Amino acid sequence: MKKIFTFLSLCLSFFFFSCNIFSTNDIYSSIVINFGSVNNSRAVTYTIDNLSYCVVSIEPKVQDDIRVNFANGETKAVFRNLVSRTYKIKVSAFNESDTKIAYGESGRVEVKAYKTNSVKIKMEFLAPPDYSDCVVGDFILKDGTVLSKNSNPQPDTVAAVIVRAAGDGKPALGVGIFHNKDGLAWCKKYTDSSNTTKVSGFDTNITELQGTTTSGYTDGSDGWDILKEACSDAEAHPEYYPAWNYSLTYAEKNGLTGYMAEGWYFPTFAELYTIFQNMETVDASLLKAGGDQFEDGWYISSTITNDGSDEVRQFWFDSYVEQVEREGQSTRDDDDYYTCTVKAFN
Repeated sequence: MKKIFTFLSLCLSFFFFSCNIFSTNDIYSSIVINFGSVNNSRAVTYTIDNLSYCVVSIEPKVQDDIRVNFANGETKAVFRNLVSRTYKIKVSAFNESDTKIAYGESGRVEVKAYKTNSVKIKMEFLAPPDYSDCVVGDFILKDGTVLSKNSNPQPDTVAAVIVRAAGDGKPALGVGIFHNKDGLAWCKKYTDSSNTTKVSGFDTNITELQGTTTSGYTDGSDGWDILKEACSDAEAHPEYYPAWNYSLTYAEKNGLTGYMAEGWYFPTFAELYTIFQNMETVDASLLKAGGDQFEDGWYISSTITNDGSDEVRQFWFDSYVEQVEREGQSTRDDDDYYTCTVKAFN
């Protein structure tokens, strides 16, 4: 009996946090998806026991999406009526409360079909990477895995560089390898060129965003939620908040998917200070990764001042000046400063 399908080529990259996808090219023409346990940015690890079912789809669509229940650590789905062309597979997993807690998609699967029939997809479960042992300067690759800072990463493989090791109840922190050095404002002053309507965030006193290097607002992971609560126009118009929006769109603009697409945020003044404390090591790894170094630039933070002026804090990455001279502040619409984005790795 002739094989129903042969794969002319298979070039897949399936990312959900720690997920990989590859072909076995066996008699069943099956695709094996190492879907992985779920490790999200809130430091909650889901295992197979917490996953109730998944929905598998294929594009272009050839039939309705397939719902598959989990059993014994693996599950299978079958797509029928495929024709010769390139397909993309998408998987979303849900817990018992019907909450989607896992997702991802493949790259391209080029299939030549001799007869119209089916392709089997088998999902297995692997442990996610352990970021608790990361040290400053380590690389986080685009598939979520860790590479030692002593290694030389391949071009276009690095998503982030670790700037803070896990400890004292805090997860490891990484910085995206690309920065905006054209200048971005914390927020605009007016909603359009007519200068008639002010952006809400320009003069709203948001006490929850006030902080220093050691106190107040020091963890920026929920900063956007705080801003949206305080400023009625933020959710509908993130473009009014350019530096914030840079982090919101960082993953999409840099082609990051799965786990690496989630959790990027605009760092606080305290987090910028942490990067500065490790700047030499961080910059060495950023250079290896083909990214942007901090060097001696002024970087804007998500933190506003505590003195009632509602100004924004910036940090100057120059180790040759006094501490007080490295700390600056400006109006929220000042766009003369660089911006980076960070992500916690639990």
